[in-house]
Amino acid sequence: MKRLRQFLPGLKELTGTFPTVSLEEHHKLVIFSDLHLGDGRTRDDFHTNGQLFQSVLEQYYLPESYSLVLNGDVEDLQKFSCLKIRKAWKAIYQLFSRFHENRKLFKIVGNHDQSLLTLPKKHWRLPLLPGLRLLWKDNEIVVFHGHQASGLYGIFQPLITMGLRFLAVPLGIMNGSASHNNSRKFKLEERVYAFSRINQIVSIIGHTHRPLFESLSKRESVKYQLETALRELNQAAGEEKSFLLSSIAAYKDYLYKSDDRPQVSKLVYSTIVPVPCLFNSGCCVGKRGITCLEITDGTIALVHWSKKEASLTPTNAPPVSQSRPVQIDKPDKPDKPDKHPEAAASRTVLHEDSLEYIFTCIKLLS
Repeated sequence: MKRLRQFLPGLKELTGTFPTVSLEEHHKLVIFSDLHLGDGRTRDDFHTNGQLFQSVLEQYYLPESYSLVLNGDVEDLQKFSCLKIRKAWKAIYQLFSRFHENRKLFKIVGNHDQSLLTLPKKHWRLPLLPGLRLLWKDNEIVVFHGHQASGLYGIFQPLITMGLRFLAVPLGIMNGSASHNNSRKFKLEERVYAFSRINQIVSIIGHTHRPLFESLSKRESVKYQLETALRELNQAAGEEKSFLLSSIAAYKDYLYKSDDRPQVSKLVYSTIVPVPCLFNSGCCVGKRGITCLEITDGTIALVHWSKKEASLTPTNAPPVSQSRPVQIDKPDKPDKPDKHPEAAASRTVLHEDSLEYIFTCIKLLS
């Protein structure tokens, strides 16, 4: 705990500089992080989900009047130049501009795109933020990328950028950032968790590419949901019972077969009772789609978007919401159809809860 506490004053000072936004004014808000926009080619991490992300913004979040928060690592400037990125993803930047014109865009800097701060304004155009403070009633939600909880990120940032751009990308070597290192993920999350619990606030980060909801990983959350479904089964009938049975089968299948099975078998945080103060929106470079966090009218939800409805079958991930997926049609003018094939999109709520419940737990359990 002593090592954790050395980071807390710095995080407290950092979050105190964030601009403040009321959720009464922006009552529908979506948070994406870690897009890692590149040059549009095969070594561009965003290449796989580029068309999906464009469809989701253009046909769902923009028409539904959501405010858009981009929580860091939007551009992968450690691997590619700003000019190449903007040229490859013109349609994406046009969508960002439409949100900005409606005063509904908040673009936060991460470790992969913080060099934007040193470039002339003509290269990035959109306002850049260190983070964001969201106010809900008398409670506070801070949104920041998360790399700030790593003590050495600023010292070695220039060396990392040079290594990735001039060695890793040409040779096809995967970088060793926190998103690929479980030990570093957990240490960083533990620091932000301690900061949030002590200050009785909610922190929303990205950086690790690992979706978190109420301080639990997807695997940990599924275990709780499996237990709840088993308890509710005896009292259910008809369609509700059928849904619970299919959910139980999916939860079990996920826990035995999911990609994260070797990573952890216990709670990430050394605490008796997990306090629901840490959230992570995941990333937009996942193999099966993209994840985000939605805050709408006093609720927060972890949402998965996939190219096909079948991508959230029980063998891949549990159907943890009874809400029907939202189907999105193929866009009329896809961006570079030869490189980014068209695909319809399907929305599935992985987990959802009320901010009232979350902040009550934080105040009583912290």
